[in-house]
Amino acid sequence: MVDVRRNAGSVASELRKQLPQDVALLQYLVLPKHLLIVVVRSDGVFFAVQPIDENELRTTALDFISAIGSEAGHPRTLRLAKPHAVTRSAAETGRLLYSSLIEPVRDHLSGIKTLGILPHSFIYVLPFAALQAPDGRYVSEDRSISGV
Repeated sequence: MVDVRRNAGSVASELRKQLPQDVALLQYLVLPKHLLIVVVRSDGVFFAVQPIDENELRTTALDFISAIGSEAGHPRTLRLAKPHAVTRSAAETGRLLYSSLIEPVRDHLSGIKTLGILPHSFIYVLPFAALQAPDGRYVSEDRSISGV
């Protein structure tokens, strides 16, 4: 077990040693004007800062959840928000979310077969497996995903 009372560098180093080579942890931190993404792999810790407004990201996430439910015939709203009208398709919002959440760290996911997702704030409700890359492939087609 990792002793979290030590500094962050020591914790990250111990985590890295315990991760198999084909596993990565993705941690997200939603800030007012940016999204911080941390990738922890056995061979290093990598960071990306995505300039995106928190409210814009939240709206896209709500559109995605609402569109998935609507397109499946089960309109769904989140308890986090007021009822949300569907304004964009699930495919469109899934690609937008992919470009914000996965694309900035895509190069660090090469060779990774399993992603452990550590979400923050409203991101925890997102079905990462359903996000779509620009080529139309779902994240789940290339990797297994676990919420942590």
